[in-house]
Amino acid sequence: MKISILALLMLAATNVSAQFQLYKEIDSLQFYTKWSHAKWYSKKSGDVLLVKVVNTSSSTAELSVGVEFFASMKLVEESQVYSYCVEAGKTLKPRVHGLVFQPASGGKENFESFELKDPDITKRGTTQCPKKD
Repeated sequence: MKISILALLMLAATNVSAQFQLYKEIDSLQFYTKWSHAKWYSKKSGDVLLVKVVNTSSSTAELSVGVEFFASMKLVEESQVYSYCVEAGKTLKPRVHGLVFQPASGGKENFESFELKDPDITKRGTTQCPKKD
């Protein structure tokens, strides 16, 4: 009993941390971002940028997502670009779907800003993503 109460208190404490902020909306896709620790339970694990994507439309969207990090108004680092399919009305969660971007050149204090590369978005007339083989 004591262990489950402690686990609930730890979970509640982690949920109090910074909330996702709407970064931009493109073609009924909302992109939310927030900085977090690479390992949610360890402040010493390094900083990562989490990106959450919400599809508010009634059709499926295929998209690619990448991040550019800037310091002194110069591009310092680019992430790899990843491709995703988001079903109608669904959300891509960062840690579940791999939308976690960790800059190789250090934590968030080393960057003045970041930008999501303009995602390449393709809308489909369906409500489900194609099955993977």
